[in-house]
Amino acid sequence: GFQTAALPWIIANCDGTVLRAITPAGVDLSLLAACEATVFNQFLVIPIIYYPLFFAVTGAVQGLDRNASLRRARTSFASLTIRNWKFWVPANLAQFVLLEPQYQVA
Repeated sequence: GFQTAALPWIIANCDGTVLRAITPAGVDLSLLAACEATVFNQFLVIPIIYYPLFFAVTGAVQGLDRNASLRRARTSFASLTIRNWKFWVPANLAQFVLLEPQYQVA
């Protein structure tokens, strides 16, 4: 999916420097980079890019028109997002902390 293309960009640009400015000295930069990458992916990429694509494609596959797909998205978004975060925030953080970039897959 699109995350396979997005992941290298996220890893390259979420390098911990933003969080470094607001965290105490001594916090490991690789941990800050992993936190930045997780936050960027889960709180920006997923809701802004992934979910619209998901609801558009799955709506089309189900034969829903645009309005029905939008209704489905509106009624499902909050609960889906919370379930997504419960699983993927820890999973993404572990991925970004423990795996070298060449071994990370989306």
